[in-house]
Amino acid sequence: MGRAPGSDGLTAHALNPHANAAEDFPRQVQELQHWVSGIELPVGHPHRGIAALPRGTTNPQIWILGSSAYGAQLAAHFGLPYAFAYFFSDGAGVEEALSLYRRNYRPASAIRNPSPPFVYGRLRRKRKRRPNTWP
Repeated sequence: MGRAPGSDGLTAHALNPHANAAEDFPRQVQELQHWVSGIELPVGHPHRGIAALPRGTTNPQIWILGSSAYGAQLAAHFGLPYAFAYFFSDGAGVEEALSLYRRNYRPASAIRNPSPPFVYGRLRRKRKRRPNTWP
């Protein structure tokens, strides 16, 4: 889960027309946690009664995908797994974000320690092969 719209301005506005989307992100993460776990939101909450369906025997694991210190700190605060979106920024800020995540991590549920994934990309050019030749 990430807070960046991932689209042009018009499409982003259609998906989330509120100008304060960044400020609402922590609340939205909490709501999502309730919905996917089947725990109702508090009485009086405007989204109480909304449920994620279909329900299974397990709950999906929520990850925060971020390209800044903000996402890392939010993931650490909620005790959620965090993946740095290296492909957004070509790695700019990765050291700071991961350091903040590890330093401020508050264990929640079964995830006792912060352990961001290591992900790499690879490009491969398809090679033309001639008949009856070895690579």
